[in-house]
Amino acid sequence: MAAISFPLLHSENKRLEAGKVECRIKKSTPMKRMYLLAAALLLFAITSCDDESSTKGDAIFWTQEPTLGGIDVWVDDVYRGSITTYFATYDPNCGESGTLTVPLDPGSYDYRAVRASSVEWNGTITVNGNSCTTTLLE
Repeated sequence: MAAISFPLLHSENKRLEAGKVECRIKKSTPMKRMYLLAAALLLFAITSCDDESSTKGDAIFWTQEPTLGGIDVWVDDVYRGSITTYFATYDPNCGESGTLTVPLDPGSYDYRAVRASSVEWNGTITVNGNSCTTTLLE
């Protein structure tokens, strides 16, 4: 592990163990405080950058057929909810009432849906960040 030091701080560095450094600032001055604040802000900016691949997307499940008691949906073996409405005359929009919306991290997921009348659907859905992926259970 590399040691990080700020030579402009004029600090005394004492090595404790491999990879660890103890810093003691001799004197507090406005310039030293400014360097510390700048370093803290830089560290915050680096660690808080959003990675687009970590932004969630939505998996939307829906059907055109009467649900006959509901359709239960599992994604990667985790129960996510039930569909109780059907869309016979049009395709619903993402997040529309009556669909099952599941927020997920980007990636591919196995799903299983079961209607009370023992009809079952299985498949794989791929979700991208900041987007909506719809799955028609027909």
